[in-house]
Amino acid sequence: MTDKQDIINDCFEIHTQSIYYRYLNKRNTPMFTQRQFRMMVALVELIDHENVVLIGRKALCQVLQVRPNNLNRTLDRLSHLVIATTSMNDKNVPRGCLKLEVNPAYGWKPSEDKTREQAIREWYLLTECGEACSKDFYFKAVYQHQPS
Repeated sequence: MTDKQDIINDCFEIHTQSIYYRYLNKRNTPMFTQRQFRMMVALVELIDHENVVLIGRKALCQVLQVRPNNLNRTLDRLSHLVIATTSMNDKNVPRGCLKLEVNPAYGWKPSEDKTREQAIREWYLLTECGEACSKDFYFKAVYQHQPS
């Protein structure tokens, strides 16, 4: 179990700014929705190391409050914020578990291996900032210029 005091959780700040700047979205709705916010907060609280969560499918369904047959659809909706890996893709992931890499801008557990800023830079370079970044409010220039 992780020490929750060590985890940096910026989901609330990003969600608040997304609500404030909802006029940027054609439908005048926040880009970082309430549902995404709720799920991301739950995932960030489970971070084991840096931005990684290792969890069983059944436990993940309980945490995200979804039925098992809807889990993949739910993870697809979060694909711009979370990268999910299974034992089929990565032999280091135990069978029956998922390795979730959370966008480090939303949640981070400090480590000696790298800084959060390095991880954020790597995240956006690795995800190639195509369609996924257009859905990510954190990536919007208007959010980037906000005072910390």
